[in-house]
Amino acid sequence: MSIAAALGGVGLFSAIASASTIADVYSGGAGNYNLTGVQVAAILDSYNGKDTIVLQDSTGSIIDYALPNTVYTPTVGDKFNITATNTPYQDGAELTGSTTALTSLITPGAAPTPPVLTIPQLNAATAGSDGLTNFGTPPYAEAIVTLDNVSFASGTPSPLANKKTYTIQDSMGNTAVVYTYGTYSNVSAGDAQINSILAADGTGQLMDMTGYVDNFYGESEFYPLAAVAVPEPGCIALAAIGGLALVRRRRRSA
Repeated sequence: MSIAAALGGVGLFSAIASASTIADVYSGGAGNYNLTGVQVAAILDSYNGKDTIVLQDSTGSIIDYALPNTVYTPTVGDKFNITATNTPYQDGAELTGSTTALTSLITPGAAPTPPVLTIPQLNAATAGSDGLTNFGTPPYAEAIVTLDNVSFASGTPSPLANKKTYTIQDSMGNTAVVYTYGTYSNVSAGDAQINSILAADGTGQLMDMTGYVDNFYGESEFYPLAAVAVPEPGCIALAAIGGLALVRRRRRSA
C-alpha cells in the first residue's frame, strides 16, 4: 500500500492547488505548502518513534520536525512529495504537520553531497531574518553543508559540553558558532567525533566538519554531524616521501 493510500487516498491532496518550492516557504512565511520532489538531505534525530530530518530541493533546505516513522521511516537520499505547515520557530522556518500529508515515495536516491561553504557564507545564511516573512537566505539557510579547514578557538575545553556554544575559526580569522546540541542523536555522534579529535590533537587541529545550519533568532549556529581531522602539511609531505621510497624499493627488487 502506498503512503498516500495509508493516509486516506489521493483525495486528501486534491485540494492543494499548486506546487511550491522550499524558497517559496522562506518568502511566503507561515502557512501550508505543497512541496514536490524534495529530498532527504540528513536525519538529525531519531527518537521515540519520530525523526527530525532536513529536506532540500534545487531552491533551498528546510527542517521537518518530529515526523512519526509510523508514517514513513526516512532514508537519506529519498525523494517524495509532501504537504506541510511552516510553523516558524526561533526565527527560523520549520515544517510541521507532515504526519497527515506525506504522499507516495517518488524514488530512493543517492545521498546528496553537501556544498562546501566558507565561514562568511555560513554566517550569511541567516542574514536578514526577521521571524515574520524572512527566515534567512536560501539555499544555505537550514542546509547541510561542509566547512573545510576550521579549528576551535584557543582555550576551548575538551571535551565539549552538551548544549553549549563554541567558536570555530578559519585561517583568515573569520569565526562561527558551533552548538553541541546532543539532544539530537546524530548531532551527538558528530560531537563525539570532534571530542575524539580534540583529545588527540588539541584545539588548534584543523578539521573538516559537515553539519546543519541552524537559524537561532537571526544568527547562524552550526550543528556538527561529522568531523574528520585534516592532516598537517608536513605529515602529507612525509607520507608522500615514504610512498616514493616504497616505490623505489619495489623497482629495485623487481
